[in-house]
Amino acid sequence: MIQNEYEGTRFLEKLKEFSVLLVFIAIAAIVSLITMNVLAFPLSLFAVKMPAVFTQMVKIFILIVILSYICFRIIRRIRTSRADGISVFRAFGSSFIRKSKTFLLSMCILVFLLLLCAFLYLFMKYNYIILYELSL
Repeated sequence: MIQNEYEGTRFLEKLKEFSVLLVFIAIAAIVSLITMNVLAFPLSLFAVKMPAVFTQMVKIFILIVILSYICFRIIRRIRTSRADGISVFRAFGSSFIRKSKTFLLSMCILVFLLLLCAFLYLFMKYNYIILYELSL
C-alpha cells in the first residue's frame, strides 16, 4: 500500500495535521470574544439605556444605506448606458418601464393573494357555522 507523506496514523501526526485548524478555531474564538466585548455589548447597552436615540440612529443608518444603494444603481446605469452608446434618458426610460411592470405584477399578485385569503376566511367561517347548525 502506498503511504502518503501527509497521511499519518499516530496521534501526534494527526495532531500536527490538525494544528492549523485548531489554531484557526482558537483565533476565531478570540476575535469573536473581542468583537462582542468591544462592539456588541456597548451597542446593546446603549440601545437599552437610550432606545429612542438608538432607534433614530438605526433609522438614519437604514436610510443612508438605501440612498447609497439607489445612487450606486443610478451611477452604474449611467456608466453602462454610456459604454453601450445608449442615451441616458432612453436607458432610464426602459428601466423605469420594466420596474413599473414588475411593480404592477407584484401588486396584482398581492391583491390576488389577499382575495384568496379573504375567500378562505369566509369559507371557513361559514363552514363552521353550517357544521355547528348541522350538529344540533
